[in-house]
Order: sequence, then structure tokens, then C-alpha cells
Amino acid sequence: MSRGIINESDLSKDDHIILIEGDDPNSKTWFMAKKQQRDEFSKALRYNTMKTMGYPNDYEISVPFANNGFTYRFIILNDWSPCFMINMDTKKIREVKYFPMNKSGFTYYNAFNELGITPECVDEYNLSRN
Repeated sequence: MSRGIINESDLSKDDHIILIEGDDPNSKTWFMAKKQQRDEFSKALRYNTMKTMGYPNDYEISVPFANNGFTYRFIILNDWSPCFMINMDTKKIREVKYFPMNKSGFTYYNAFNELGITPECVDEYNLSRN
């Protein structure tokens, strides 16, 4: 990841930024997930599926995956969060955060007139984001 810039290549296949907690749980350091971590997390999360249709799950445990000689699994609580990555060899637990980066449409309200924002401004903005 470039300093201060999130590139499309930094996103998961589901257009999420995925952050992994740093080594020191008392620190506020988070790392961008590596590509394999992003790919495996997307599989574990099963985003855009109907996994929550019906009875909610207290937790889900992903299938194991290997990286640099270590085996990992994700644990997802309450269907969506909080999430954790477990190193099965060292038993190290790290929290995982994810944030959607899909674009949102802007909704016009009459109160925006005092800002000089017109329905045409909103239409132009929304059409430019497709």
C-alpha cells in the first residue's frame, strides 16, 4: 500500500479494506491484509451470500490456510463481527477489521439548497461515479 493511498489492488475481491491487528495488542497499529489473507477472509466472510437467512450463527470457523510455513484460520462471531485470525501453530490471536469501499450514491434534500447544491449537481455527481 502506498503511504496514505489505498489502491484498487489493496481491496479484497468484495471491495473491502481488510486490516489485521499488529503484534502488540496494546498498540493501535494495524496492517493491511496481504493478498492471500484478503482472499481467504473473503471466502470465510461469504459476503453477498444468504448466510444470515434464517437462524444467526454465534460463530463460524474458516477452513485452514497456509502462509509462510504457518497455518491460519479465521473466526467470525455473530455472522459478521468481531472477526479474528488465529495462527494455529503459535496460537496467536489477532483481530481483523473490514470496511466496505463501494461507492455510495448522494441523496438530494431541499435543505441542501442553502449550500448551493441543486438536484442537477447531485445527478451529475451520481452519474460520474458509475
